[in-house]
Amino acid sequence: MKKATIATVYSASNADTVGNANRIKRYQILASHYNLIIFTNHPEFIKSKVNAKVVAVKKWKIPFLSVYLFWLKIGIALLFTKYDLLFLVISDAPISFFNFKSPFLCHIQSAHSILGLNEKRSKSFLSKKISLLYLNGVKKADHSLAISKQLVDYFVSRKVDEDKISYLPHGVDFNKFKLADQCENINRDDKFRLIYTGWVCEIRGLNLMLEGLKELVSEKKDIQLLIIGAEEIYQKKIKNWSLENKIQDNIKVIGRIDHDEIPGYINESNVCLSFLEDIPSYHLSPPQKLFEYFAMGKPVVANDLPTHSQYIKDGFNGYIIKDLDVNLFKDAIYKLYNQKERLGKMSKKIREDASQYDVQKVELELLSKVEELICRQN
Repeated sequence: MKKATIATVYSASNADTVGNANRIKRYQILASHYNLIIFTNHPEFIKSKVNAKVVAVKKWKIPFLSVYLFWLKIGIALLFTKYDLLFLVISDAPISFFNFKSPFLCHIQSAHSILGLNEKRSKSFLSKKISLLYLNGVKKADHSLAISKQLVDYFVSRKVDEDKISYLPHGVDFNKFKLADQCENINRDDKFRLIYTGWVCEIRGLNLMLEGLKELVSEKKDIQLLIIGAEEIYQKKIKNWSLENKIQDNIKVIGRIDHDEIPGYINESNVCLSFLEDIPSYHLSPPQKLFEYFAMGKPVVANDLPTHSQYIKDGFNGYIIKDLDVNLFKDAIYKLYNQKERLGKMSKKIREDASQYDVQKVELELLSKVEELICRQN
């Protein structure tokens, strides 16, 4: 029987960010069951990751216009491409306006493109008009899959048909993200390590982590902080800060690395960190790293937002701190530091509880919806 063909898009400023790893996994799943065509501005990167037909689309660096020209080029290409399903993430949803012949499945991993990450910018007249482009793109979808129930509720409140949107959580590769005693080359020294992975910036708790570390190290010299994913400007900033505060031996900063390397670093750590500024968009989208931490049996310290607190149970798989406050951060870390001997037992329970996010289970739901839409079309 002939395989159906799915058309999709991979666009990114930087191809290899940790945050894009989940998108790549989705494409790998689709490519293993269907003929997949990927339009992208990172063709060589995609060819190295996904077994699919890759179509290179140049993304010009023209302020403001680049993304719209990119959409236009792909939209025109779609008019001359034969496919059975269009699969897009929300940040490329406006491309669906060029889709006149096949079902459209939208994957919603955040509402950043609609709500923005800057309050003033998100309230501007132009930003509101641009937001409508993304929202109307979602409304054109035959179905949308959102990574949180908060996102489902938000889009239903924005007049997306509730029968055309459903919850599909983040998926984690449990064969890659596994317990420390199942991995090789684990650091067995006596350091107590904290780790943060992902986008490094002020609205992701950078200042809290640095100031908190300074306070912790003043009392416990064996505590270290590992930050992974920092752009060069933040690598320099953190290095200079650590030298000024004379704690350079207690902090290590690494830039962007391949997502496959992340588990090794998490395994060397005792406690994982996730912090988000209290802005509307972050109330809707749980970070992917949260579930990767859990899959590896690690307790997580995070601040009190719905996208953290609904997953973290105090004393079971981490601690929630009410505010981005240094003293609250210290208290949470000390609670885990003082029960180091229990962390091994906690790990197995944390991983077991996180099994619902195993990508193999999520994959079945994704493929079921894809097949339903393709069959409906036929």
